[in-house]
Order: sequence, then C-alpha cells, then structure tokens
Amino acid sequence: MSDNSESGDYIITAEKHKDKVIAGVDEVARGTFIGPVIAACVVLPKSFPDDTYKQIKDSKKLSEKKREFLASYIKDICITYGVGEVSNKEVDDKHFKCYYESDEPGY
Repeated sequence: MSDNSESGDYIITAEKHKDKVIAGVDEVARGTFIGPVIAACVVLPKSFPDDTYKQIKDSKKLSEKKREFLASYIKDICITYGVGEVSNKEVDDKHFKCYYESDEPGY
C-alpha cells in the first residue's frame, strides 16, 4: 500500500493477470465518540467510456447534486466497490483506540 501524502488517501496496487489493479480507499468519521466510521473502496477501469471521469474531484468541493451524479456514474463504470461502517460502540468494544492527546510515542 502506498500513501498519497497530499490528500491522505491510500492507493492499493495488486497484481492480476499481469495488469495492475488500482483501488482508491478513503474513510470519514466524526470521531468515535459521536458516530460511526465509514470507509469506501473503489476499483476503476483503466479506460473510461467518456470524459465524465474528469469531473471526479474532492467530494467536499462538489455540490450535492454533482456528488450524487458522480457516485452513480462511478458505481456504473467501476470494476467493483464496497462501503463499510463500524459504529462507535463497535470501535470501543473491539478496543480500537484513537489518540487525540497522548504522550505515547508514535501517536
């Protein structure tokens, strides 16, 4: 896995039939104290049926209407995608920790 340090997103590459498959992964959370953690992954094709893909940008910079349109477009043209959600209770129960303020090295 390689980190795209400009955006904080991750790009995962894997070998499949001598071609590389690239998956984009991102997550969103309001904090494990007040809500769930939601993560998504999408594998896009190497070529696209039209130029609509050029409109795909940071979702926070798109209108709600444009986000919905592009979400539908991505789902239609992608090889595969997945969305997962973990509740704040599950995060606490499984002992995943989020260190906002810590004296521990590495946090």
